Amino acid sequence: MNDAEFIVTESWRGNLRGGELIAVHGLEPQDGAVAISQLTADPYRRLVPVIAVPQVPRQPVGSHLLLFLKRDSAEGPWKAAGLWDDLQASVVWIADGQTYFFEQWSNPGASLLVIGRETITEIKQRTAEIGAIHGKLLRIAQKDGQEKAEELEPFLHSEIWPVKRFAWNELGNCGPRALETMRRLMNDPAFAMERTATLKAFGKAGGRDVAAELNLMLLKELEFWEGQRGSLQEGWWNGDSSVSEPLRARYSTAYQLIYMLEKTGYSPAARTAREFANYWATVPPGASDSRQTVNQIVEECERLARIMDGDEKP
Repeated sequence: MNDAEFIVTESWRGNLRGGELIAVHGLEPQDGAVAISQLTADPYRRLVPVIAVPQVPRQPVGSHLLLFLKRDSAEGPWKAAGLWDDLQASVVWIADGQTYFFEQWSNPGASLLVIGRETITEIKQRTAEIGAIHGKLLRIAQKDGQEKAEELEPFLHSEIWPVKRFAWNELGNCGPRALETMRRLMNDPAFAMERTATLKAFGKAGGRDVAAELNLMLLKELEFWEGQRGSLQEGWWNGDSSVSEPLRARYSTAYQLIYMLEKTGYSPAARTAREFANYWATVPPGASDSRQTVNQIVEECERLARIMDGDEKP
């Protein structure tokens, strides 16, 4: 065996069997790597000396790891099952009953090897729970219309990011019969911080049939921002402390509406876009040293107008 080979002792999901040998390239320890037993933890659970990606610990032969893997075909290479295709983020090392894994300590910044808070038993139980959720979502994904949208709704606020992302993506695939459910979500205070995601799903499900409605929403956003005229000061992007609907969320809503209208071919949106651009040209910089936020939305409005006038392709 070499550093890229592992013997399966137990499989929680999939069809691997105990005793099978698999090769996982990308987890080979580098020269100078040491075993976890030679490290000590600081008060923040980080192992010192700090081990940063891509270095992994050199555990003795016979040590146990928990691998979350997938592959595209029966003969294909094993890859990380987690987000971002990061192998180090898809491994839990086990030493003397304690779990260890890589965690991004600051963003931006490297991931560090830390002591896990969960036991293997707890991780196994959580894996089974997520597997059950995954199965349920796959069944829901086969449906359409209002029924599908309503069954997806409980997952839109999931604490599990991949579940939440899947649910929002599938909401846009529900079709026109689910538009009433999405309108309700857009007006539900519980979904205020996800308004952009709801709009995205709404536009995808309704297509050109909701173009006039999207344009009306953009006009209402223009009305809101005109109501802020005179009160916006330089640096307003970071100055708003509202919990329910911060200015940044309203900005994101407007930007999403502009972007979606570009794909509808709804010509009256050209006038709305010009009015919006004219207003935003007078807004002070969102940050004290940059007009990027203001310029970005002005440029997108101008692009929307050009597309509606037939001068540019969406």
